[in-house]
Amino acid sequence: MVLFAITLISFLHACYGFQQGNRLMASAFHVSSEGTRKLPTIQETATSVEVDRQEQIETCEMESIKEHEEEKTESCRNENIAIADLTPEFSINIETTFHTNEELVSRSKEDVSSEKGRNRNHLSATKDKLQSYASLYNHFLEKHELLTKTLTSGSVGMIGDIMAQAFEHRLRVSKGKFILDVPRILGIFFECACLSAPVMHYSYDFLERVVPVQDDDFRSTEAFQKLNEQEKNIYSLKQWAAASFHVLADIFLLGPLYVLNIMFAASLFEGRIGSFALDMRSNFMPTLKTSVIASLGFMPLQIVAFKMLPTRFRLLYINFQDIIWSALVSFAAHKSHR
Repeated sequence: MVLFAITLISFLHACYGFQQGNRLMASAFHVSSEGTRKLPTIQETATSVEVDRQEQIETCEMESIKEHEEEKTESCRNENIAIADLTPEFSINIETTFHTNEELVSRSKEDVSSEKGRNRNHLSATKDKLQSYASLYNHFLEKHELLTKTLTSGSVGMIGDIMAQAFEHRLRVSKGKFILDVPRILGIFFECACLSAPVMHYSYDFLERVVPVQDDDFRSTEAFQKLNEQEKNIYSLKQWAAASFHVLADIFLLGPLYVLNIMFAASLFEGRIGSFALDMRSNFMPTLKTSVIASLGFMPLQIVAFKMLPTRFRLLYINFQDIIWSALVSFAAHKSHR
């Protein structure tokens, strides 16, 4: 019995312990369930707080941006007001500058136009003067051809000798007052007018008859018009060849005669006729050499002139060329008398 009672008490105690354990396990399970239920709530709260913080940051940024834009808008409004205040004066300055520039451009155009007009008038006046001189020369040439050529040649020769005397004066070591040698000038005038000009006049006419350059009669014929282009080119080459022949004859055939005439006239008018032979022996060849060199320098221009100009105008061209030629030859002819 005692043993049974002890066994019963142990069983009951074990049952009570089991019941208490179940209660404790239920309580723990309840607590665990509540904790599990409360954990998502805490996470949600943390997320909500983070969202709120982000919204506050965004709100602050938006407010900052809004304030910056308001300040910028206010600054722009103030600048616009300032510009609006300056606009009338600025517009006036622009308009004034524009009108001033327009006036300057207009005046510049007027000045250029007036300058062109003056130049055109000057050229026109010069052309008219040259045409009047040419008409006057043609008039005298038709009335008195030889006399006109001789006077023109004599005048040009005088100019050339004056240039030669001025050059000689500059070469002197002891330079005094420049005094023209009048007898020498008269001698050159006599040589050019009375000796060289008639020689050139008749010589050029003779060469043109023998070897024609300007064959105007043939050019006006029907036979010339029927020539083809190649035949016309050949005819033009013949004209250039004839002009070259005239120039070479003038330099090498007539040139020595021109030098002889100059030296004779210088000796005659300067009172040295007794020493003419001596002057010829000492100065003729150097003077002739100077004449040939000067003439060869002018040869291309002279060929063009003889090709283009009629015979009656060739001596006029030679007169202008002889301003330099006469100065050089006169300088060489008087070399031993300086």
